[in-house]
Amino acid sequence: MDELKEAPNNPFDAPVPGQSLTDKPGNAPWEHPPQFVNTAEAADFIWEQLSTPEFAEQVIAMLDAGIPIEAIARVILFGGFTDGKWSPDVAFIIAEPVAEDKPKIEQKGLMAAPQPAQEEMI
Repeated sequence: MDELKEAPNNPFDAPVPGQSLTDKPGNAPWEHPPQFVNTAEAADFIWEQLSTPEFAEQVIAMLDAGIPIEAIARVILFGGFTDGKWSPDVAFIIAEPVAEDKPKIEQKGLMAAPQPAQEEMI
């Protein structure tokens, strides 16, 4: 006989409504002052992260898969907020410059990617 399998998304595996109101304040990174309050410093931090070969390669793969740069930028900005890097206000202000970094990201990804060996034509 087949064993009962648990559904991958269990609707009962969630916090109790209002549970966050009873937790001790300050447990989440976004409940503390952000690391970057200056938009230029936050944008520089993002560019440094995007400049790493591994991250640039992942972003290039997402762009090649057809994911819009705006969606990638939103994920990056929201991730920085949840990690306590910046406030939602800073994320909103730097959203457009981060999304406009697509040509820089592509160029960096092309420079970081290994170039295929060119064979001589006979």
